[in-house]
Amino acid sequence: MTLVDEPEQGTYKVFVKTADNRTSNAEFKVEEYVLPRFEVVVTPPRYIFPTDTKFSFRVCAKYTFGEPVRGNLTLEVSNAQSRNCRVAVNKTDSISGCREVEVHSEEIRMIDCSVNTVQVKAIVSEEGTGVLLTDTSHVTVSRRALTFHTVYEDDYMKPNLPYTLKVKAELPDKTPAVGAAIEMCAAERCSNLTVPQNGIITAILFSPTAKRFTMKAGSLRAVMESTTFTNTIEHYYSPSNSSLLIHAPEGRLKCNPGVSYEHRLPVLFSSAGQTKVAITVQVVARKEIKYSSTKEYELVGSELPINEEHVLDSRPPLPLHTTTGVIHIPLSLPLTASPHARVLIWYTRDDGEVVADTKNLEVDKCLLNAVNISWSEQKAQPKQKAVLKLTSAPKSICSLGVVDKSVELLNQQSDPFSIEALFSHIQYYQISIWSRAQVDDYNYCRNQLGSREETSAEYYTNYVDALKMFDKSGLFIFSNLKVETRPCEKSVINRVHYGSGGVSSFSQNRFGGEVMKFAAPQYDSLDESSPAGTTGDSPRTYFPETWLWDLFVLPSDGISSKEVTMPDTITQWVGKAVCVHPQEGLGVSQKSNITAFTSFFVDLTLPPSIKRGETLPVKISIFNYLEDPLPISVTLLNSFKYEILTSDTEAPGHHTTCVNAQSKIVHTVKIKPSVIGSVNITVAAKVDHQSTQTCGPRDSTVSKSDTLIRAIDVEAEGFPRENAWTKYVCARDIKAGTDSLESWEVVAPPAIVEGSERGWITAVGDLLSLSLENLDSLIRMPSGCGEQNMLKFAPNIFILQYLKATKQDNPEVTKKLADYMNTGYQRQLLYRRNDGSFSAFGKADDSGSTWLTAFVLKSFAQAKSFILIDEESLTKTQSWLLGSQNSTGCFYSIGKVFNKGMKGGIDGQSSPVPLTAYVMIALLEAGLDPNVEAVSSATTCVTDDLSQDPYTLALRAYALALAQHPKTQEVLQQLTDEAKETKNDMHWEIWSGNTKNAALSVETAGYAVLAMMASDSRLYEQKARKVIKWISTQRNGRGGFYSTQDTVVALQALSSYETRFYEGDLNMVATVNASGFDYSFTVDESNKFLTQLMPLPDLPTRISLNIVGQGCVMVQSVIRYNVPEPEASDAFKLTVNTHTEPDKNCITKRIKACATYLLPDGKSNMAVMEVKLVSGYVPEKLDLKQITRDVTAIKKYEVDGSKVAFYIDELTPTEVCASFRILREVDVEHTKPGTIVLYDYYQPEFSVDETYRLPLPTDCIYAW
Repeated sequence: MTLVDEPEQGTYKVFVKTADNRTSNAEFKVEEYVLPRFEVVVTPPRYIFPTDTKFSFRVCAKYTFGEPVRGNLTLEVSNAQSRNCRVAVNKTDSISGCREVEVHSEEIRMIDCSVNTVQVKAIVSEEGTGVLLTDTSHVTVSRRALTFHTVYEDDYMKPNLPYTLKVKAELPDKTPAVGAAIEMCAAERCSNLTVPQNGIITAILFSPTAKRFTMKAGSLRAVMESTTFTNTIEHYYSPSNSSLLIHAPEGRLKCNPGVSYEHRLPVLFSSAGQTKVAITVQVVARKEIKYSSTKEYELVGSELPINEEHVLDSRPPLPLHTTTGVIHIPLSLPLTASPHARVLIWYTRDDGEVVADTKNLEVDKCLLNAVNISWSEQKAQPKQKAVLKLTSAPKSICSLGVVDKSVELLNQQSDPFSIEALFSHIQYYQISIWSRAQVDDYNYCRNQLGSREETSAEYYTNYVDALKMFDKSGLFIFSNLKVETRPCEKSVINRVHYGSGGVSSFSQNRFGGEVMKFAAPQYDSLDESSPAGTTGDSPRTYFPETWLWDLFVLPSDGISSKEVTMPDTITQWVGKAVCVHPQEGLGVSQKSNITAFTSFFVDLTLPPSIKRGETLPVKISIFNYLEDPLPISVTLLNSFKYEILTSDTEAPGHHTTCVNAQSKIVHTVKIKPSVIGSVNITVAAKVDHQSTQTCGPRDSTVSKSDTLIRAIDVEAEGFPRENAWTKYVCARDIKAGTDSLESWEVVAPPAIVEGSERGWITAVGDLLSLSLENLDSLIRMPSGCGEQNMLKFAPNIFILQYLKATKQDNPEVTKKLADYMNTGYQRQLLYRRNDGSFSAFGKADDSGSTWLTAFVLKSFAQAKSFILIDEESLTKTQSWLLGSQNSTGCFYSIGKVFNKGMKGGIDGQSSPVPLTAYVMIALLEAGLDPNVEAVSSATTCVTDDLSQDPYTLALRAYALALAQHPKTQEVLQQLTDEAKETKNDMHWEIWSGNTKNAALSVETAGYAVLAMMASDSRLYEQKARKVIKWISTQRNGRGGFYSTQDTVVALQALSSYETRFYEGDLNMVATVNASGFDYSFTVDESNKFLTQLMPLPDLPTRISLNIVGQGCVMVQSVIRYNVPEPEASDAFKLTVNTHTEPDKNCITKRIKACATYLLPDGKSNMAVMEVKLVSGYVPEKLDLKQITRDVTAIKKYEVDGSKVAFYIDELTPTEVCASFRILREVDVEHTKPGTIVLYDYYQPEFSVDETYRLPLPTDCIYAW
């Protein structure tokens, strides 16, 4: 799949449908970026104590091909404190690969400010190019010298069997705290010991009365804290003194993909008078029984497998006729038992008592399908052959991806196909004993001891029994055997009154003191040559970001080998495979890498794009990884597409130099592109033994060369513009003579920026499908306020309503639209106020907005059919809206109405009727009964109006049609009388002063169609069809129209019309003829929702259209171009000033843009000011935040790449200014001016553009 030449930046989704109609989707982003050539990694110290006087951070910078980076390092160290205690320290030094940077504790006020975290940011500037890359990290200041961590514990103290606990004493970096002094207490005995080499302290107890186990590590330093550990011991009860105790192996059980394992599980036992038992073993994992076996065992007395050195108390004598020992139970674990498996064992004594134990086993994360990829080489030269080997289960389908490591550095998102990510889904299949526990101590003990009249009592037990073992395993018990045997106690509580039920609302710790809970145990495990540089002359031109991306079906031996040619990028290539198999299931490989490398090569440092006419410093890096210095001749080849700016000493583009061994140099050549589009830059370097440079290899026959061709995108200067021509044509209209197919011109206006025009033509088989494909970018405007956000919500409703009504919906489209609705719904709630109303900027506004609240109410109410909407919240919103109705029945405006048309301000007169009709529409579309008093009163307000303004008439007509009012057709007749009608279409012209208001004209036409459809769709079919055709001509290249409201209303109108007059089967060929272009679009039911696009090779051109077949098709041609100077504006005045700001690096400038409104009505709609920054600069975001605090009229800002947008609630003759700093990130010389556009959001024809230039980069005001 190839993207079009000018894709909109943002997030895209790819949908896939399988043969059985199941769907899946994945997201990808389109954005402008430069791949990083190297990686910066900052490693903090393993830990810091507040008593440390100094500590070090290690910073490493390496190219993606593994070699060290030389440059300058800045380390910013902060103590992460606030106010007076905040300290930030900068350390600067050179770097060559790695560097240790030392920080003294007093520099960051470690002690007096009680620092808890040290934050660090490493910035590495590459030598010669100045390319900056960063990494951040932090380290927590440890106030405990060590911590205790449970590595193994028996779940319960079992009768006559030892209780084992293993605790690891660790330093903050998880290494053993060897030699630390520890006090350990258990069974009323305490002892002092030192931590052994492995850090693990083992304690074994036999005392049946032991309740807890404690450890303490003291600290003699005032700023350090002591460390304590407490473990509460629970006891298992058996009336016969019988028990089983699983001794699970420490750490995770090993597994390999594709291989099941047999384990011998040691089980300790205590048996009273019974020597032969049938033990059942079950393994439960992922909410399934994975293994089950019953086998007879002889319980023969034997030594218990314990180390006497670790026994803390004396072993009590065994009861009469009681035997202890150990048996080994074979256990087969399938791979589906990972990563957690719970083993349950039990047997039934002759007296009916069930003796049981359970234990959780940690298992390595393994998949059934073993997948592996490997390379024949670790390193290979560009263009060299290498063999990729892929293995998996025979006949597996495998997806292979190999990408440049730079892509991984740029995209730091987690891998969705890592073992960890895949197993994270399994957590939903783990057993939760709390949700379905069978153990109920209170009722069990009450039945054992209490009477129903005795309510002032607490029933409890200090023991567990066999039932608990089954409970923890997630198994339910249906049995008449003795599974509940635990003894109970009762305590009567005096002087406390209980209500009905008799259960106390507080509990008591029966062991005294604080009981601490610890996490489950974590277990330890059981168990190149460098090629020479290329000497060929073949240039390097192939630099993919994704090298291999393919599907393989493995042969019967499960091995596939493929010979590949290495790309030309000097980098590490990272490969991974994902395989599926009908029986073996899913498998993923570990990442496998191969490095493309040569000992001599050149590289270019380029920005992603530049404007034509700007001067670009092309930085040429020449790398020499040989053992000798080399005399080099490097040339940037000439091209008609750019001018090489001359040098005083050498031929243009040519340079000779000496490159030391294991080093690089950077040479800069300045070029000025003269054409628009992709421009290739060719650089050639070679060893030149004839050079006058006084260096060279010991072997004068060494011959090395490299030629590199890289492309840069050259953009047109000036201001971008777009014109679209759209035709909605139906075969039956052409045959009936009610429509015609005239040719049209695709031409840009005169005096555009030379070479900037480009165009294309599209065909699509459905009125709404162009909008369906561009739901996230229907108009080329920002959408950062509450009303504009609805543009990403409301159209989804109308489109889905239409698709379902015409039975064209399918699961993937429904899911896509529902996802958009859910996202828009959650985002819109950000603009909701506590009283239920909505406003453009939420709680930042003084009050809710009647207009926006009505818009949200009707949209949310209609979305209820497709997504979950909070009904209570919706009711509150409706109540607030009804509260804005006055005694005349009219709704008055509360809060801001950014669209003046809604205020009746089209003709300069203020009227409540448009807003009342709008609110009335919202209430009726939300499902309110037309006969309720609020609607009846609003109807009176609407019918009493005598205005002939088409916009107000259209709103009135639709409101009355929804209310089924008898005056509907009278108002519709007045509306159609005001229309401009031709043979092909029908529309209304709305004027604001001397300017046509295109957005309001579309909105008026939309309401007219909605009124006709709601009143009598058959009666008005022909007129509505004409209006629909005119609306279609107003579409932009993204499927939207001019602004927010006109787009929403027009799409609702299109949806309403298409729902009623859906044409049915579509089978059409639309043939387009133009200069140098002849193409036939086939449009039918299988592709009607697909926008087919073809570029126009010659511009300007005249296009003719012919259609054959049945149905309707929408054809659209789009031309985009740039104009060198902005058009004049009568509505706005925009002034821009720039100057240099003081800083120590001379990279900071300031922009101040001020706007005023000029028209007689004194106020604009909401306005947007977009500032396009000069190439190489980025905004200082702290300044942008400050603007929204200091300038009341500016409500919000957004940053999108090199563009900053400010939202202004309204402009008046009083000046509104935005002043902020910008910082130079990339050096670009002779930059083209930056641009600023200011426009009325709801009447975009009111706009003004200005250019600005920055002071020269050499204009500096240094601040030290």
